[in-house]
Amino acid sequence: MSRAVTFFLMFILLMWARPVKGSDFQREFYHDIVDNGAVQYTGRVREALTGSIRTQDLDFEPVFGKLTETLGGGLQEARISLKHGFFNHLPVEEALFKLEKPVIDVQRLWDSRELELKSCGNIQFRIVVLEKALNDFLQQRTDAINVRNPEVRLLSGQIVLNGHGEVFKMNVRFQVRGEFRVRDRRLIDFLPDRVKFSSVPIPKMLLGNMIERINPVLDLADFPFDLRLEKLVTLPGMLIFSNGDPTQ
Repeated sequence: MSRAVTFFLMFILLMWARPVKGSDFQREFYHDIVDNGAVQYTGRVREALTGSIRTQDLDFEPVFGKLTETLGGGLQEARISLKHGFFNHLPVEEALFKLEKPVIDVQRLWDSRELELKSCGNIQFRIVVLEKALNDFLQQRTDAINVRNPEVRLLSGQIVLNGHGEVFKMNVRFQVRGEFRVRDRRLIDFLPDRVKFSSVPIPKMLLGNMIERINPVLDLADFPFDLRLEKLVTLPGMLIFSNGDPTQ
């Protein structure tokens, strides 16, 4: 193909893609993507995320595809990494997300500086929550779970929950050992294994409604994006939520 024909076809493509009579946001977005290296675009996404997750330590790495897809808000892939943020009220030590073929509502991003996904493929993630952060979170939920002074210790494959609650109309101190289980790929329940009231072992079935009021301990609907949890690992001092391995 001659150089003249190639130049002509490129000119036609650019004229077709360029929003000549579009809105101010369309012209600004086009200029930023084509001429400015998407500086405003990545900055606005980062600003929207840092505002909702409440962190100043966040990185957003988009992978662009075809120009026409990009102008429609589509990406081949996006990686988001952060440290020391909050998912709703839960403090998160660090998190990494890998979004496949996300489509961002660019007009909402431009007009309201809010990030909304129109659609997205698979989302791989790894989220780390420390023991202290989980205890701070539970302290905020004492009324909801009807447990006073809850304190969690995270061990290898096991959780120890201490607190005060009402059993048989008596206020007693209890200790429950158990594990977290994933329900419906988004809810996290605490399942007791051994129970003590004032250092006296009792059958776990007598714990009854107290455990029912605690669950679910966490709901991933409070987290960013539409996450589906596959693996929950309990290690000394930390919880790790994951779906796939975004670090590869």
